[in-house]
Amino acid sequence: MDYRLILLNRLLDKYEKSKLYKDGQSSRRILLNMLSKEFPEYDIENYEIKELINSVVIELKQMSCIDFEWKRFEEGNIIEKVWLNTANIEDVYKKANRKPKKDKIEEILTLVEKFYADVCKLPNTAFAIEFARNAIDYINTKKEIIGFLSEDVEITSALLKVLKEICMDLESEKIERVLSVKLYGDSKYFERNVKRKLINVLKKYYFSNISSDFEDISDEDVLALVGIVKNSEEITFCGHISIKIDKKWVDMSAFEDGVSIYSDSVRKMEEIDMRCINKVIFIENKTNYFDHILNKKSNDELIVYHGGFYSPIKGLFFEKLYAACEERQIDFYHWSDIDIGGFRLFVRLKKNIIPILKPFMMDVQTFMDNKQYWIKFDKSYANNLKKLLEN
Repeated sequence: MDYRLILLNRLLDKYEKSKLYKDGQSSRRILLNMLSKEFPEYDIENYEIKELINSVVIELKQMSCIDFEWKRFEEGNIIEKVWLNTANIEDVYKKANRKPKKDKIEEILTLVEKFYADVCKLPNTAFAIEFARNAIDYINTKKEIIGFLSEDVEITSALLKVLKEICMDLESEKIERVLSVKLYGDSKYFERNVKRKLINVLKKYYFSNISSDFEDISDEDVLALVGIVKNSEEITFCGHISIKIDKKWVDMSAFEDGVSIYSDSVRKMEEIDMRCINKVIFIENKTNYFDHILNKKSNDELIVYHGGFYSPIKGLFFEKLYAACEERQIDFYHWSDIDIGGFRLFVRLKKNIIPILKPFMMDVQTFMDNKQYWIKFDKSYANNLKKLLEN
């Protein structure tokens, strides 16, 4: 065990949290009590360890890195206090094989300022601009790294890289591991080092710019909303429609139990023939989706599996469906759980894509008829529900 590194790094940790580090002025010493939990390695009952640490402390004093004080009446035997020689702080960092925190902060500040300059040139990047401004202001004011970033310069650089990638293309599907290889040369780097931080940034800055209704959204839905998915997304539906892809018409009515297509097919769709359809129903829950197809569906209905918060590619499919029906009087419905998540899915689809959307099986009578499935909620949940009444 390298007690010299342990001791110096523990003192530097305290220094970097101190008023002296932040303001440059303080009369208080950066001190460790060797006989407390601050340095449990100093076992005075173990003669060999005690003497080894004593020799390390004496050596570091001779190097002008620290000073120390013996315990009263135990001079030459037990060390009680050790403190940092802040007048020689640069040399202390070198002896600890450690980059000074202020140097890391300056390096990270440079990265964020470059990111800010880059995203200011791109369209639809209000969230990234706000994030960068806040990070720059926080670093300049607090002399600390904002919590969304990392003191590890490499990880902060990686986070900014994926944020810029999102800003350059919010609409396209980005498969998680393919994206990781593209940006970092490692299929698992994103998942290991960047994913959690990206989700936190998106929840705070991206969703606050597009909606206030995302408190309960899952991590996978967070990423899907900016096009990052585990695998190429499936679009699942059932109904008597035909789709023109690459100048060829494909009759989907042959699939009586429904069909799934992938992202590339959605992009290649040129036309959708909806002449046999009078009603489109989006269903959040997959069990309800299949049950409706098997037991309740009529021939003039198109049933679409909605799932959670739709991704850009699902949104594109929904847009193409709606565009194919604009010249005809077709009813559009959305069926979700009767809860805050279901209401938010409905509101988002209606607000962004289908203004004529109506709720299906989400009315008061359905709610009252299913009292056995009611679940109690708390005041926080009630307040969030009340907010939706404003929309």
